[in-house]
Amino acid sequence: MSGKGIFTDTRYAKEEGSKKIGRYEAYLLDFEKRGECPFCPRNLVLKALKKEGGWRIFNRSWKGESTEMHFLIIGVEHKTNLGELFSSDWVSINSLVKWTVDEYNIRGGGLAVRFGDTDYSGATIGHLHFHLIVPKMGDDGLSRPVNFPIG
Repeated sequence: MSGKGIFTDTRYAKEEGSKKIGRYEAYLLDFEKRGECPFCPRNLVLKALKKEGGWRIFNRSWKGESTEMHFLIIGVEHKTNLGELFSSDWVSINSLVKWTVDEYNIRGGGLAVRFGDTDYSGATIGHLHFHLIVPKMGDDGLSRPVNFPIG
């Protein structure tokens, strides 16, 4: 059954062009049935681009159609709220963002964090994480709007 679980929230899992359970929703439901968090190290199948302290940065597997690049910054420790972060966490996150901007020659974009109750954050996974998003550019030289709902 889809909905809000302990580690996942399929209410926010969107798969374009499909009215059936999408691959992403099925992926989330599998973890919820097992009682595990998809972002905790033993379950995370993505390969880290870089590691810094207790944090890793990854290319996001599910990328929006108006998104040129989309990265996830995920902590090794399962944390859900900003108050659980230490100053060393912020230093590591900052270092990963700077490295990614330089490495991928990012000229602009957005940085967002999903934390806390998924009713408010709109997250599909209840493990605090950051999104570094670069929009696609249109023929008119302007960026395409990226839909990143909160709540």
